[in-house]
Amino acid sequence: MSVCKTPGGRWRVVVKSGRQQIASRTFDTRREATARVARERTALAGGVDPRAGRRSVRVLLPEGLAEREHAVSRKTYVSDSSLPRLTPPAPAALQIGAVTDREVTRALIALNRSGLAESSVNRFRAPLSAFFAWAIRERLIASNPVTTTRVPTGRGVRAVTPRSPRTSWSPSAWQSQPTTSGSPTCC
Repeated sequence: MSVCKTPGGRWRVVVKSGRQQIASRTFDTRREATARVARERTALAGGVDPRAGRRSVRVLLPEGLAEREHAVSRKTYVSDSSLPRLTPPAPAALQIGAVTDREVTRALIALNRSGLAESSVNRFRAPLSAFFAWAIRERLIASNPVTTTRVPTGRGVRAVTPRSPRTSWSPSAWQSQPTTSGSPTCC
């Protein structure tokens, strides 16, 4: 692997395994380039770089979404882009290597209690799992903490809007309506 400066002033990393070139990428700073070299060397050795797991979830979410943009349909990407907004502050502030299924479960419960329906929480869980799968592919973490969690059942507490008197149903209102023939109408 090598790091060299390009004529434009950026830094290019060329990753090789033996004589075969595996990947090439350009970075703005030399620090980013050397960090990438260290991660790729660890990945080629078959391990997970513990220093890469120190970055926070909040910092890594945009990187994961940027890569996901070209891997999924446009509509899926638009719905997945709400992931940083919906992620509660506590797990977003954690280092990605420190996130466990316990924190993920707490985040799902917090979303359910905030008033989101079970199906909405389930739609939040899917891109969150995809984000952690991306982190595994990038060798930032060893396992996906979302796969062992379940979405809490039931609905969160929502404000109930009162119905108008015409649309509310009550047995006395149903019986007090006059029928045309005196007998109940059926079908």
